[in-house]
Parts: sequence; C-alpha cells; structure tokens
Amino acid sequence: MKESANSEHLCMRIGSVHVAIATEHIQEVFETDLITRLPQSPKFILGLINLRGNVVPVLDLWSVTQENTTTYKIVILDSTEGVIGLLIHELIDLMRFTSIHQTDTIPEPFTYWKNFFPTFCRTDKDFFIMKVNEIVLHTITLNMEQVVQ
Repeated sequence: MKESANSEHLCMRIGSVHVAIATEHIQEVFETDLITRLPQSPKFILGLINLRGNVVPVLDLWSVTQENTTTYKIVILDSTEGVIGLLIHELIDLMRFTSIHQTDTIPEPFTYWKNFFPTFCRTDKDFFIMKVNEIVLHTITLNMEQVVQ
C-alpha cells in the first residue's frame, strides 16, 4: 500500500519509537494476560491467543516483553498473510496525517526493520509508518528459513 497524505493511522509506542499503522490494517486493540507460549519458537513469536475461537499468533518483534509482565497490550492486524497480533507498549491515539515524508534513518531498535518503515509523519513526535503486509511476510519467511535450517 502506498501511504497517502490525509490518511488515518493508529499511533502507538513500541519501546522508545512511535509507530503508526494505517487503520485499514487494524482489527482491534486489547489487553490480555492469556498468551500460550510455544516451546522452541523463535524469540519474536511471543505465543498464541484465542480470539473468539480463532488462534492468532502474537509477535514481539522488538522485545516489548518485560520480566514480571502479566498483562500484554496487543494490536490485532489484518495482513495479506492473515491475522496476527503485535505486542506494543502504549496506544497513543488515532491520527490523520496530512503530510508523509520519506526517511533514510530510523532509531534503534528498528534499524533491522528499516525497509518496513520507509516513511514518517512529523507531529509533536515523529511517527514511523509500518508497512504491515511486508513486515508480516518477512517475519513468516524468516521463521520458515529458521525451521528449514
């Protein structure tokens, strides 16, 4: 999806970075303490949740999980690869961006994921816009390569 100006995004914080996701990819946001861990799964897969009878994988792409955490904030995303949960630190707001800019720099710990955040919008903070379909596909591909090895 090509980001366009005057589009609505759900804004959140993951670590110290502010991220925006186009609302067309958001199904819902909620908190839960019921996550089933998967033995020997890659570090970025936190586990599985039961979402109204559907099993949904929850990704922790930037090590959001903290010791002694009992409640998790999860954004449910609808991607071309299916429904996934994404762990976040804080939900900020729904915002309409009127100006979206290209960027070549992205803060730690997102530098590995730089190609999946090619644009940002400046308000009182910089919000890096996540390319949901691409990051989910990359994560699945990466996981499959680890399984094959």
